[in-house]
Amino acid sequence: MTAPPGQRYALYRKWGTWIEVVRAEIVRAHLHQDLWTEIRDAVEGRHRTEDMTWLYSYSRVYGDHQMMTIRRVAENSTTTASLGRVLASMRKQPLVLTRTRYMNAMGARGAKKADAASEWDRRFAHTPGDETVDPAILETDLKYLNEGLKPIIERTHKTIAHLDAQITVAIRGGRRPKLEPVTYGDLRTALEQLGEITNRYLSILRGYETAWTPAIQGDWQAPLRSSLFPNDPTFWQWYPSFT
Repeated sequence: MTAPPGQRYALYRKWGTWIEVVRAEIVRAHLHQDLWTEIRDAVEGRHRTEDMTWLYSYSRVYGDHQMMTIRRVAENSTTTASLGRVLASMRKQPLVLTRTRYMNAMGARGAKKADAASEWDRRFAHTPGDETVDPAILETDLKYLNEGLKPIIERTHKTIAHLDAQITVAIRGGRRPKLEPVTYGDLRTALEQLGEITNRYLSILRGYETAWTPAIQGDWQAPLRSSLFPNDPTFWQWYPSFT
């Protein structure tokens, strides 16, 4: 059901709030990605012959968290502030976000309305002058959330958020589960795509886009420069061959 004119602005404001929540989730995921990548590369490059138990554990925590984030952002539920919900709601309510509203919002932010109109026609309209967002754009983005991310979401649902009986028993037994494999590269690609989609709707709802590569303030590597667990000399007395 199409929202009546009196409720459209409130819905527009709500979408803007939701997309900011999504933005924060993706920024955080990119931060985790950068930290994990730097730590993994440093450990593998400098300590390749040493025990990798910690790196394996950290990588599992990292991968599980990233998959949960991707699932949260993509899902479409009436109780979530997610990217999936924003796009599904926009598809149902095409008259809420119009070319005129976009021009007025950008004008209030100091942009020239003529430039805003040109930007709308170039990025969001099917035909220059169209008042509503091209439905094909929304369908393409929703298809990616629903189908392109399906392997990640299905694995997250069945092995992280829940313990699917058949899947988890198969994994524990050393058998290959009936799930598509998910790699760290797949997670990186998914975040890139989600960032691109989110920026599209940040631009249209909030008038700006985000550079996803984090600029970390301060020396985050400082705690790792000296060992947290300095060697105990007495440890090696039990392993004389290593001394």
